[in-house]
Amino acid sequence: MSRQQFIGWAFGFSMNHQQNKMQVLLERNKPYTRTCINCQVKNGTCQKPAGLLQPIPAGELFDRMGIDLLGLLSKTTQGQKYVITYINYGMRWTETTAVRMGTASEVTQFLLENVTCRHLAHSKILTDMGKVFSSAVVQELLHLLDIQGTMASGYSPQCRDFMPP
Repeated sequence: MSRQQFIGWAFGFSMNHQQNKMQVLLERNKPYTRTCINCQVKNGTCQKPAGLLQPIPAGELFDRMGIDLLGLLSKTTQGQKYVITYINYGMRWTETTAVRMGTASEVTQFLLENVTCRHLAHSKILTDMGKVFSSAVVQELLHLLDIQGTMASGYSPQCRDFMPP
């Protein structure tokens, strides 16, 4: 017995003679079915299940680093509107600096002065997909320092453990 035949039998009319009435009844019940908690629990969802999170291994002390550019923030008295954030995944050491425009040259200068000169060159860097990090200047610096660059989505839950939202 099909669903429509069962509903027709339950309400006491034949599907052959009352086809139009059955369609009207089904249309009237759609809003109730969509809001009924029992119907929603039994029907499940149409979405695929979420994938497994793959945590980022910390590795050795100077193996992996992350960098992010935060902004557009309110202007400081020196005219700075962006903040560059760096983290060493092995030691969980962070450094930040405020910059004026958030350009690729400012990011490159930060990487050279605040990261490489103080903490050595790391072997891997994790950034978001910002234009600054994919620019030719930053990519050339990473190539010269022999740093393997990896880009991740800013909404990736694995990245949110270390970088500020």
